Amino acid sequence: MVARHQAWLFFPLLTLEGINLHVASMRSLLQRRSARYRRVELALFGLHVAGYLGAVFLVLSPVKALVFIAIHQGVFGLYMGCSFAPNHKGMPMLSPRELTSTFCAARC
Repeated sequence: MVARHQAWLFFPLLTLEGINLHVASMRSLLQRRSARYRRVELALFGLHVAGYLGAVFLVLSPVKALVFIAIHQGVFGLYMGCSFAPNHKGMPMLSPRELTSTFCAARC
């Protein structure tokens, strides 16, 4: 269903990309045990989240803060997606056979 309606779903799904980027960052930090500056990155990420949430909830009422965070993260995801998506427009679609051979050539 998503593949058939991807043109209509593109912008609504981009609003979730901001949250996806934050979740992927946290997952990466928690899963990579051997990263060189892992503790520093975890501390900075925690400081970022605490500062962001603290500032928003300090200034706004809880309901307005949640609405602000939802809109802010949605616009952030939309902005990031619209910045990177034009680079992929008009790219040739690979057949499954070409995709497999390209993947094998890169991995071998």
